[in-house]
Formats: sequence, C-alpha cells, structure tokens
Amino acid sequence: MYTQQISMLVGIFLLLFTSYSMAQVADEKAKPPVLGKVIGSVSDADTRKALEFATVSLYNYADSLITGSITDMDGAFELKKVPVGSYYAKVYFMGYESYKSDTVKILATMPYANLNRIGLSPSPQGADVVEVTAEKSLLQLGLDKKVFNVEKSDLANLENTTEVLRGTPGVEVDKDDAVKVRGKVVQVYINGKPTGLTGENQAAILRQIPANTIKSIEIITNPSAKDSPEGGSSGIINIVMKKNTLQGFTGTINAGIGTNGAAFRKEDKQGPWFNKYNGGFSLNYKSRKVNIFSNISANQRGSFSTNESYRHNFLPDSSYYFNTNSNNNRNNQSIWGRAGIDIYLDDLNTLSFQVRSSPSRNFSDNKIFYNNFDQDSIYSGQDRRITNNYGTETNWTYNMVYSIIIPEKDSSGKPNLDKIGQMGENRELVFDLQFSDNKDFNHNEFSNLHYSYIGELMNTVPDSQYTYTASPNQELTFKTDYTHPFSKTKARLELGYHLTWRKDSRDFRYEDYEEASMSMVNDTMRSNDFDYIQQIHALYGSYNQKFGEKWSAKFGLRLEQVFVTSLLQNTNETFRLKYFGVYPTLHFSYQMDESQQMTFSFSRRVQRPWIWSVNPFPNYNDPRFLWQGNPYLRPSFTNSLEVNYGKYWGQNSISAGIFGNYATGQWNNIQSIDKEGVISSKPQNLGFNYQLGAEASGNFKLTKIWSMNSSINLSHNYTDASKVDASLSFSSLSGYASVYTNLRFKFGLSVSLGGSTWFQLRDIQGRSIPSFWHWLSISQQLFKKKLTLSLSLQNPFFQNRWINYSQTEFFNSYSRSQWESRVANFRLSYNFGKVSMKKQRKSNLQNRMGGDSGGGGGAPQGGGQ
Repeated sequence: MYTQQISMLVGIFLLLFTSYSMAQVADEKAKPPVLGKVIGSVSDADTRKALEFATVSLYNYADSLITGSITDMDGAFELKKVPVGSYYAKVYFMGYESYKSDTVKILATMPYANLNRIGLSPSPQGADVVEVTAEKSLLQLGLDKKVFNVEKSDLANLENTTEVLRGTPGVEVDKDDAVKVRGKVVQVYINGKPTGLTGENQAAILRQIPANTIKSIEIITNPSAKDSPEGGSSGIINIVMKKNTLQGFTGTINAGIGTNGAAFRKEDKQGPWFNKYNGGFSLNYKSRKVNIFSNISANQRGSFSTNESYRHNFLPDSSYYFNTNSNNNRNNQSIWGRAGIDIYLDDLNTLSFQVRSSPSRNFSDNKIFYNNFDQDSIYSGQDRRITNNYGTETNWTYNMVYSIIIPEKDSSGKPNLDKIGQMGENRELVFDLQFSDNKDFNHNEFSNLHYSYIGELMNTVPDSQYTYTASPNQELTFKTDYTHPFSKTKARLELGYHLTWRKDSRDFRYEDYEEASMSMVNDTMRSNDFDYIQQIHALYGSYNQKFGEKWSAKFGLRLEQVFVTSLLQNTNETFRLKYFGVYPTLHFSYQMDESQQMTFSFSRRVQRPWIWSVNPFPNYNDPRFLWQGNPYLRPSFTNSLEVNYGKYWGQNSISAGIFGNYATGQWNNIQSIDKEGVISSKPQNLGFNYQLGAEASGNFKLTKIWSMNSSINLSHNYTDASKVDASLSFSSLSGYASVYTNLRFKFGLSVSLGGSTWFQLRDIQGRSIPSFWHWLSISQQLFKKKLTLSLSLQNPFFQNRWINYSQTEFFNSYSRSQWESRVANFRLSYNFGKVSMKKQRKSNLQNRMGGDSGGGGGAPQGGGQ
C-alpha cells in the first residue's frame, strides 16, 4: 500500500512537472523574441562634419551580416530589429578609413545600444599610417546622384580620365570621346564646376588628366536647383579630384610608356614601337593654417584611325557611286597642371585660390582617297586629298573662393566653436569667382591630286588649300551661395545668385592656290569671323527637409534670364535671342528599412545651342561632306522624371530605376545633298521628343578577393517632326551595358577586366552596328604600398570598330571606322612623405576647393577645378 502511494505521488509529480514545462514552453513560444536597436552618428574625426550616406553594417562574431543602414543628412543611423546577442559594427565611407567597433551587446533586459559619435579619419594617400584593408561598395546611390569610387577600383591604374569614364558604370564614351549618359552628351564638371570646355577641347582636356588623380565620379541625372540646368535630359558628370586632407607633407611621382599592336605588324605598320609617354607628380602640404596642393603631368600621345565608306548618290538627273578610304595619324604633346592653396584665416573664414592650365600642341596627317564610279559601277578615276595639321591650345582657369561660417551662439552669447562643421548647426556664406581663358589655333594644309581611270595624273600642279582657325573663348562665373540649416527640424535652406558670361569666337581663313600668281589667295566667300556671346543671370532657392525616420525631401526652383548675341563679322549680320527659364526640381528619398531605399526626382532642364551649332559657315576639311551650324537654332527644354531603388548589404549594392524625358524643340542634324553631290549636315529644331527607359547597376563582393560591378540601360526614343517634315519622325531603341571585375590579392597583386557595349537600332537617317570596347589591367603594389606597377591593355582581344548605315532619298551610305586596338600602357607610381593625425581646425570648409569632399549627398558644392 505504501509502495502504491509513493508510486502515485511520483506519477502525479511527474505529470504536474511535465504540464508546467509544456506550459512554460508554450508561453515562451507565444512571446515574440526580444529585438533591440543600435543607434549612433558618423562624422569626420577632425572637422566633426557629419558624413551623409556612410555605410553602417552589424556583424555577429561568425562574420555574418545581421543588418545595415546608411547615415542621414545629419550623419545619424539606426539599426532596428536586432536579436539578442553580441555583435560588432563596421562603418565605411569613401575617402576615409574604415571603423570597427568594440563588442555591441543586445540584452533582453537592455535591448538598446548607443555607439554615440563615430569619428572617421580621412584615408591618406601614401602616408605612413594604419593600413586599411576593408572596402565599401564602389557604387552608391544618393538623394540626387550616384557616386562611383574610382580610387578604390583598378580604374585608377588606367592612363587618363577618358579611360576611367569608359569603365565607370552608367557612363558612355563614344568614338569621338564625347561623354554621355543614357545615350546623350552630358555637362562635365571638375570638383563641382563646369570645365568651360566643350566638344573637341573638352575631350582633349580629359585625355590629359591622369587617372590616378581622380577620387570619384558622380553621375547626376537630375541636378538640384543650385546647379545649372544645362544638359537637357542627360545631366552632369562631376569628376572629384584627390586632395590631401591630413597634416604633413606627401607626394606622388609617376611615369608611363605605351604602344599599340599595329606598331609591330610586318605589313601596314602604324607608327613607332612606343608612341605614348607620360610622367608627372603631385605635392601636398597641410597644416593648421594652410593647405597647399598641386598636380602636374606631361604627355606625348600618338594614335591613328582608319575609315572606309561606300556611298550611292541620287542626283536629280543622274546617280553615281564613290568609295572613300582614309587614315589619320595624330601626335599630341600636352601638359596638365593645377595648383591651389586654402588659407584658414581663423575658425570661421577660409580663403582659397586655385589655378589650372593645360597647354598642348598637336600634329596630324590625314589621307583621303575617293574612288569614283558611274551609275553602272564602272570606275572613272580617283581623287586624293592629303592634309597636314598643326595646332596649339592653351587653357587657363583661375578660381577664388571666400567662405564664411556663421556659428550658433552659446548661452553667454558667444559663438559656439565646438559645433563648427556639424551638419545642421551653422549658417554658411560662400563667394565664388572663376575665370577661364582658352585659345585654340589650327593650321591645315590641303593638297588635292586627281587621277584618271587608268591612273594618269590629271593636274600637274596640285590643287591646294590652306585654312587657319583661331578659336578663343572666355568664361566668367560669379556665385553667391547662402546655406541656413534648421537643426531642430532637420531642414536646410539654400539661396543664391549665379552669373555666367561666355564669349566664343571662330576666326576662319580659307586660301586657294592661284596658278596665275603662283601663290595662296584668300577666298573671301569662304573665310568668316563669327562671335557668340551668352549671358545668364540666375536666382535659385532650395529647401531640404527630413520627415520622420524614413522620408527626406528636397524642393528647388531656379529662375534664369538669358541673353544671346551672335555676330557674323564679314557680312555684318547679327542674330539675337532672349529667353526666360523656370526650372523646378523635386527630390524624395524613402528609407524602406536599414538596407533599402527609394528615390524619386523631377527636374526641368535646357539644352542650349553653342557656337559650333549656330555658326552658319561650313567646315571645309572634307569638301564632299560639309558641316554647318544654324543661327536660328533655339534651345530645347526637357522635363525629366525618374524613380530609383537601392539595396545595400555589407560591401554589396544594387540600384535599379526607370526614367522618362519629354523635350520640346528637340534638334537633330539633318543631311542633304546639292547638285554637285556634296552632302551637308545642319542642325534643325524638329519638334518634341520623348525617352522612356530602365537601368540597373550592381556592385558585388563575391569573395574576399573577387569583386564585380556592372550596369545596363535600355531606352526607347521617339522624335515627332511632323511640323517640319513628317518623314523625319523616327523612333529607336538604344542600350548600353558595362561590366568590371577585379581580383585583389593580399600580397598587393590586382587583376581587373572590363568591357562595355553600345547600340542604337536606328537614328534619324540611319542606324549603327553595336560596338564593343574592353580593357585588361594588372597592377602590383610593393614597398608597403608606396610603389605601384601597372600594365593596362585596351581592346586586347577584339578590334575597336564603329559601323554606321545612312539612308535618305538622296543617298545611301555605309561607313566603318577603326581606332587603334591592342594598346598597351605600362605605368609606375611612387608615394612618399609622412603625415600625422594631429587635431585639425574644425571647419566644414577645408574641402571647399580641390575636391576630396568626402562624398555625401547633394549636387556638387563648389570646389575648384
């Protein structure tokens, strides 16, 4: 009996214990897990300037990513829904050393951790400081721009800025080195300012700037009201240059040599074995009172191209064929340099000066062979046109910036200097004056020989011409910008006045050989002197506001009054144009969670005609194909809308978006033919145009040593020309894609491969075949990363060709151009000097000029070239 009672009690006890345990488990399952959060802020360790769009990632001690976020305009971040556990945080920001925190604990009893203010130190260039091995995403999405970190990629080992832009996701560079985004030419800025150059001159300058002087490339498709609305639907490319920001003295020297595969051919050899040389240096000195920086590079660059075309002309009373073959050999010698100084007058005032210059001279010889055939394709003879060109160019840009900080006052009424440099705490007034003076002189000597169908020389005395072109231009800009932050409401107001005055001139002289006098005689019917003067007065206002934890918005309005005067001196004709422009801008950002965001933007922009598009006198370099401008050309206005999505995790990122543009007064180049069979190309306002497209880009850290980024965009364009000529209306599908991959090993070896392709199925009077450009680069760092050796190969596997078809009621043509391929460049770069991490003056102005602005959101904020 006793045994039964004991057994019963034990059974009851076990039953109760089991029931209680199951109830406890059920209760635990019913309760949601404890989730905490981690907060903090990120700023410059020395200036205390808030760093917007810094990447913050939280890892467990198995090195697995838990969550991440980016900082807002005040540098603040918040990581939500963090499970109970022990972690560490990493912070990355372009141009700064990475940060790794101590252990961060989230407890059930205290699910909250505050990392307070995290100060990041600027990353030195070749300095004897702590080695940085962590990297952030090469591509970042901001409120109104995308930023590609050049200095952290192997693009810095390429030859020049043009090649860097070719490898930048989302940027296109065509066969003429014109820089484009979404298939349209953009405005190119250097450190937040227009270069003052366009077309051929701009391309020449970009080829002179060494790749290893570039910090980052900013792609701004919908600029804010603070920036010029020029560029139509294409926007702005801002090239941010490096500048030392640490105290001490540092420098870099570099040299390079290059060649191309055609120099080693047994037959049809092109040029010497080595036809590319470059060298240069940079010196930087930084103290508490001054910051002095300089770069200089010298280049000698030989290159060649070939072209062949086949054309069938339809004249009113006949038709005939002719084929053209040409080759062009060029040699360019240039120097590019800049020097500047920032003077810190006190904690509140900074005065900055900078000068940039790029003198150059170039030589070229061009041979064109015209093979003529009648309407039955029977050969009738050949014309040969040989051109020798000599040109010189000088470009000088002078810049002065005076910046004033108006700090908040403490309780005693004195300026609170401790808060200088913190976003949202201080007012700022900036005066910015820049003047550019550019001179371009070109001399061309033409010799024409005519042969019969049996090869007999028809003219014993060459039919010769000589042309001289002087193309000076000056540009003056003056800007007054005022910034007023509202720290309590997390808002910022910007107001300003901008003045731009620009004068472009073309003094063209054309001479023919006269047999009677046996001398060159000026042809007054072809010589001309043309001036184009433009003056722009602009007022703008912009308001930036953060709403809650997820929404940010930026509203802007820019008003412009434009005066244009064109003067054709030899005929005393004057063309005047005056117009008033209203350009609203709107930007929204929605932080979906710690690792995802969406942006929405709208802007109204303008595409202004420039001198080459309005000068009515033709270019006579090719007598069978003339280009001339249209003095009655009017500006085209574009409404641009886009939506973008960005996702970040660790060092990986994806961005995707859709965009649409609607332009009125769209102009295109229209080709026509005269009774002599000479084709003329002339721009003309046609009507409206719309563009709809989508794009995507990604940056991935595939393994510890392997990274990759890529981009693609597709767009549909339609131009309605029914008000002018319905036959000129057209639609087209175009696209662009690029990929870049890099292997970076611990012992300093880096190998990268990149490529891009472009296509447009149809343009206004023809179509083009897709083209492909690619490169391979290998670099090795030695002596504690002070010495870098690099070898880059352009188009090592496939030749660089451009093929176009044109078809009108007057002619059909096929043309193929080939640029030099298998170009090899070997470079070495050595960093020297030593810097210290002493506490520097607290000022958000020390990066006002010379670049190295530390990235962040918003459009370019001043800065010298």
